[in-house]
Amino acid sequence: MKYIVLVPNKKWANLKYFDSSVAEICDVYSTQSINFIIRIFRKLLYFIGFGKNKAFYEDWTNRIESDVQFIIFDSCRPYHRLRRVFNRAKIRPIVYFWNPICKRDNIKYLKKYFTVFTYSTFDSINYNLNYNPTFYVGPILSLTQEIEYDGVFVGRNKNRLVKLEKLYKQLCNPYFYVVKDHLEHSELIELKSDNIDYNEYLKVLVKSKAIIEIVFTDNADYTLRTMEALFYQKKLITNNRLIVNAEFYNKNNIYVLNDQTSKQDIQNFLELPFVPYSQEQIDFYGVDNWAERFNKIGNIKR
Repeated sequence: MKYIVLVPNKKWANLKYFDSSVAEICDVYSTQSINFIIRIFRKLLYFIGFGKNKAFYEDWTNRIESDVQFIIFDSCRPYHRLRRVFNRAKIRPIVYFWNPICKRDNIKYLKKYFTVFTYSTFDSINYNLNYNPTFYVGPILSLTQEIEYDGVFVGRNKNRLVKLEKLYKQLCNPYFYVVKDHLEHSELIELKSDNIDYNEYLKVLVKSKAIIEIVFTDNADYTLRTMEALFYQKKLITNNRLIVNAEFYNKNNIYVLNDQTSKQDIQNFLELPFVPYSQEQIDFYGVDNWAERFNKIGNIKR
């Protein structure tokens, strides 16, 4: 079976490298350059009953009747628009939560009209959903470059500044690119106003010994940073305590932060020899295997 993956922006971060023999990626809504007045007019058309008009969507709507399975990323809200498009064709697509489920996600509504999957083991149990682990796509990088940094963190602050500053002081030569949320200030870290380009981030990653991951919840599953560490054979420093249950977990490669973590603990970890991940471990999180797991896991109907 072929799959079409619908996302808000197929050029976002690593999604620009999406390449699969069984799936293709599409922007869900039309990305044509339009002015403010036309955007208002399109919204009015939708609300008076023209929600299936092709002016709203990219050309994936032309393939709804073909033998493909649609996978809609959770960030493609509002779902009710898409529900009307697929209902008219009597197709039940997949909604895939690539992020933790939040209060605004009406799971009861989604389960009525879609087959719902999540990347999170916690959410799959809590909401009785199908579980399919995350995936990674990215460019092939030269991993022989000289190491310049002992740890790299890239991301928005999102109320993590206190934890980030503590970790910053525990590293000898860190690279931190923290985008501020509002008007916060740090004496240690130069806060940025704009996101870093993903390609520029990868250039720093290959010159770093470890990737730093700070998750927001005790129920976090494997994030983009986890996948980068796996695919690019890098050490991972994380506060995700559940990662010790991962089949790829190795204490030489992954350090789990705690309240007692010291600078010496971090340095001792970084000095441990890295144990390379196997190709089988990496391939499990490849996009082809991710897409094909949908039919193996859930009772999916078109």
